Amino acid sequence: MTFGRRTFLAAGGLAGLFLALPRAIAGVLGYPRALQGPMLGAPGPNHLTVWVRASGAFDVLLEVATDREFRHVVQTSSMTASPEDDCCVTLRAEGLQPDTSYWYRLRYDGQEDRFQFIPHRARTAPAGAAAFRIAFGSCCRIQYDPDQRIWNTVRALEPDMFLWLGDNIYADSDQPAAITDLYARGRVVPSLEPLLRSVPQLATWDDHDFGYNDSDGLSPFKRDALRIFKRFWANPAYGEAGNPGVYFRQHYGGVDLFVLDGRYYRDPTDRPDNAGKTMLGATQKAWLKRELKASTAPFKVLAIGGGWSSAENEKGGDSWAVFMTERNEISTSSATRRSAAWSASPATRTWASSTASRARRRAVTTSTTSVRRRWRNCPPPSTRGRRRKYACATCGRAASTSA
Repeated sequence: MTFGRRTFLAAGGLAGLFLALPRAIAGVLGYPRALQGPMLGAPGPNHLTVWVRASGAFDVLLEVATDREFRHVVQTSSMTASPEDDCCVTLRAEGLQPDTSYWYRLRYDGQEDRFQFIPHRARTAPAGAAAFRIAFGSCCRIQYDPDQRIWNTVRALEPDMFLWLGDNIYADSDQPAAITDLYARGRVVPSLEPLLRSVPQLATWDDHDFGYNDSDGLSPFKRDALRIFKRFWANPAYGEAGNPGVYFRQHYGGVDLFVLDGRYYRDPTDRPDNAGKTMLGATQKAWLKRELKASTAPFKVLAIGGGWSSAENEKGGDSWAVFMTERNEISTSSATRRSAAWSASPATRTWASSTASRARRRAVTTSTTSVRRRWRNCPPPSTRGRRRKYACATCGRAASTSA
């Protein structure tokens, strides 16, 4: 059998097409992109923090611009994703202007994410005192509620920051793969993704994302849990040198937030409630007292995964009710004894956002996941003979008197 010139060229072209087909298919099915994210992390007046989980071990580039078309790129930041961190990266663009809107986008191995070709918008924190809104929540159990339509309501409130107060996933496992899977599933909830991309997210944990139900500092898996937590969040810090954990301090708009770790150093709840029993651990507690005393912010927020209430689970359980000696030590220390303490709620949040910028008296707010009991959770009047303005998180009772 003989082939003519045209037949040979046609056959050669067809062979070339078949050879190129695997590359074309690979270009459609496998390409650099985001698996989860982006998500905004710890805010600041001169920077943006962006977390993302990439689809492979390659360079991830953050670009920040003043315009949607990216004609004026003002800052960039890059990092190489690694398998050791499940390809999670946290990028920080510095040198930005306070209280300013910017556009940002990510490139993966030099390529645009074809699933996220529209850039995202973010705003830097104010440089000084300002009116702002913080939303907070906990107990995000995707196994029970995969749609999570509550996020549509949260977005409609237009918060400036969101604070996750623990049980952000219900892993209830000692296997890193299981914990990672739950974080990954939670980051692709359609109603949540727009909030993650546009509003800074801060987080602490509670028992179900730390380990098993009611788990404490004796957990043999806590180091793995912390390692995965740090991969999937973009907090400003994780404990201190020599004292790992998820606690940190964040300043925003004239307010200091002290986000605490109630699990890593926690004693078992069935131990006697005395001066030797701790939820925070000695080092974290000393840090809290020191930072509260050093803070010049007129308004302070304490946030933790466990209930601050003294009414909940008096005969056992998982709240501060079985750590009352330490709770009273904190509330009566020199760092807080001149401050009013009350439970955070939508009502107090509104008051805080409108008055924090002009407050003259120091105040401490306690924010928690647990709002199950009613009047006994309410903060008492000042013992110094003057009452504070406060609102109760659990019964709606409010009082307004002279400060």
